[in-house]
Amino acid sequence: MKFTNSQNKMKKKINKIFKDDYFSILRISEITDNQIQDKLSEYHKFVFITEGEGVVYIDSTKHIIQNSDIYIIDPKQNYKFESIIPPEGYIMLCKKTYINLEESSILYSIQNASRYNRLSIKTGQLCTAILENIYTEFNEGDEFSPEMIQGYLSILFGNLLRLSNNNKKTGANRKNIYSIFESLLVTHCPELHKVQDYAELLNTTPQNLNAICRKHSNKSASEIITGRIIVEAKRHLLYTDENIEDVSKILNFSEPSTFTKVFKKNVGINPYKYRKDNKIKKVS
Repeated sequence: MKFTNSQNKMKKKINKIFKDDYFSILRISEITDNQIQDKLSEYHKFVFITEGEGVVYIDSTKHIIQNSDIYIIDPKQNYKFESIIPPEGYIMLCKKTYINLEESSILYSIQNASRYNRLSIKTGQLCTAILENIYTEFNEGDEFSPEMIQGYLSILFGNLLRLSNNNKKTGANRKNIYSIFESLLVTHCPELHKVQDYAELLNTTPQNLNAICRKHSNKSASEIITGRIIVEAKRHLLYTDENIEDVSKILNFSEPSTFTKVFKKNVGINPYKYRKDNKIKKVS
């Protein structure tokens, strides 16, 4: 798209208003940690992850990255990614003067619906399409883009709130159990490995927990637990120099051989080879 001189001046003015003062949106693949850390004290951050594998830390809370993840990060909260498969998606940064969570009922409700900064709903293609429209308006728009972006934001957050409310209306008790299960995974995985352990904490049966997990994620509780453990294992193998025996202890395996067996079954290679192959890739 080519612009005339007057259009270029308007585009620069619009970009300055958004990028310097109020709002910006970036693809996750386009940013560096320093770009985001510089804005910690000024901006609310909305992180939409569409693909990827790894861990994200928000202050002292650790989350395993999943598709369709949404994180709502307040100003001054610190966060960082430790990615195994680099995440894809978008980060929106909104200055306090651009949105006021206390005065916006939609945003305030979304913030309250999130647990540990994470909004656990399936966003689907609609939200991704809206985010892409916002991204395009921000980077390629015209003098009408500020109003267009405001409109898209209202649709985006309204849709998120509707999805959150629909979750509560349909199978509220089961959804609540699944949400609490996800919270327990944050605090107890990899300490606890067995479905029975989580079922007892939830005051339900392993069979019921498995049924609930399959309904909400198409995976059994055991598959979800094992998936979290494997992500943690990969993180330790890639981001630390701990030996395999120490990693197996940290992940609460009784023997290093058991850890190796579980890892190989789920990843296809043993942890030694995984570390050797992938640390080389990261260095290069």
